[in-house]
Amino acid sequence: MIDQDHQPLRDQPVARRIASHNNNRFGAVLSAFYQFLLERSSATNGIARRDAYSVITFNHEAEIQMTHDTTSSIDQMVQNLLGVTPDGGTDFGEALIVARQVMEQSWSAERSPVVIFLSDGEGESEREAMTELCDRAVALGKALSFWSISFGPYSSILQELANIAKETATRAARGSGVTPVPCDFRTAINTVQLANAFSVIATSLRKTRASLINPTAPAYTRSGASSSALVTL
Repeated sequence: MIDQDHQPLRDQPVARRIASHNNNRFGAVLSAFYQFLLERSSATNGIARRDAYSVITFNHEAEIQMTHDTTSSIDQMVQNLLGVTPDGGTDFGEALIVARQVMEQSWSAERSPVVIFLSDGEGESEREAMTELCDRAVALGKALSFWSISFGPYSSILQELANIAKETATRAARGSGVTPVPCDFRTAINTVQLANAFSVIATSLRKTRASLINPTAPAYTRSGASSSALVTL
């Protein structure tokens, strides 16, 4: 995430602030996250925010940057992440374990879980940790909507994580007469595509009641429905 081949979007109100701290891939992620927050806010049509956000960054270890935040403004949430410094390492397993812990600690029956899992690197296959995360969400009462994003070349492992989540969501919905919660994998090769990937996720959440958890690796529901978001970078 420290590489400067991809940088923050230049046409946002927070562009200069993001670039002054992270004029690199991580800055591009913050730009996309900012756009995502704006779209989630506009989806409420003026209704008071009901989303809850958690953010985890990871390299060789995972660090919780924000937990179950329901009150900070969009500007404040981005500001709180500006001091994160990208580093090397990509431990998907550690990030998934911490994501599960945060999900459990901040679980709310009024929200549904969503994880946005982003990395610009490739890690080891973590089928067990991913399966435990998905199964735990089902056990708590709602299937996990999981989105993995490869910020760079195609990642077979990130694709695998999304497939596990999709299989679990389909199995949980079977026989219930409801549509499985959305789970998918996307590849973004530049900042614009990354922002578009986050936009697609924001749009999907207008159609389902969701709780957002966003994990991101820096080299780490209906309109107005509430979400608990865990973003892992």
